[in-house]
Amino acid sequence: MIQPIEVQRDSYGYWTHPDYLAFCDGREYIPNDEFKGWMESQGLEWSVEYRDEEMSDPDVDGADLSNWNPESPAGDGWFVGSIHDTDDGAVCIWLRATCICLNSFDVVNKYYVSGCRDDGEATVTCEDREATFWTLYARDEEGLSQGIIDLAFREDAEAAMAVYVERDALKEQLLKLGVEKTMFSSGIGFFSYGSECGYEEHDTAEKAIEFAQAEIDDYQGNACDGWSDEVNSVVWGVVMQRATETNKRPVSEEDTHVAEHISFMCDFKLLPVIDTQATESVPRKIQAPGFPLEGE
Repeated sequence: MIQPIEVQRDSYGYWTHPDYLAFCDGREYIPNDEFKGWMESQGLEWSVEYRDEEMSDPDVDGADLSNWNPESPAGDGWFVGSIHDTDDGAVCIWLRATCICLNSFDVVNKYYVSGCRDDGEATVTCEDREATFWTLYARDEEGLSQGIIDLAFREDAEAAMAVYVERDALKEQLLKLGVEKTMFSSGIGFFSYGSECGYEEHDTAEKAIEFAQAEIDDYQGNACDGWSDEVNSVVWGVVMQRATETNKRPVSEEDTHVAEHISFMCDFKLLPVIDTQATESVPRKIQAPGFPLEGE
């Protein structure tokens, strides 16, 4: 995807983004279908701003655009794709990404908003200045687009896109949480500890809790003269990391410090038993208002 870069206009006020320039490849005209296809493949939308020729003096300015400072369209994220002259006058091509990314959930290119108009026979996409409404689209895994909702204003369509993106992110997060719940409940590793009984491992959380509670009960049975301070040592939990063998290799001639009966060398490191990224970033909202999750 094209990324914004610093605009460095020449002495006549011209400038074109290198990626945009590479696509044009010196051509003065690009078919609309090809241009729209390229925009979609880049995950971009565009808006064209024309210089008000009444504000310029052809005899003085001519093809000089250095005194023209285009203003970006409404909304965030716009950056300059090109400032150049055409047969229809000076133009600035504004670009911006049509996607929103939330945290680790990547939805690049899935959703985008496009201006549309009805030409009498069908609905066609168009530039914002020609649009009579704006449509929120979604791409499937094959890159095919399908309209989701039509709205009278671009701002409303973009707000709807943000909600759909957030909904998808939450669905992904819920799936990850479900996987982690299954891992937690399937005996990945639980432990209990008390200074009297020591360290014990269990294959379910219920067993770890039962063992820890039994030790507390033992302390209670001997609490005629008061509770032992050691009762505070009783705990249970999930085994998150374990000393794990790493970097195993045969002993070489350079390993002169090891005993003769040693044939392999290795290290041990604390490594995660389970990955709990989803649990560590539990979403604050389980459902975006007005957009039910699948299956509801």
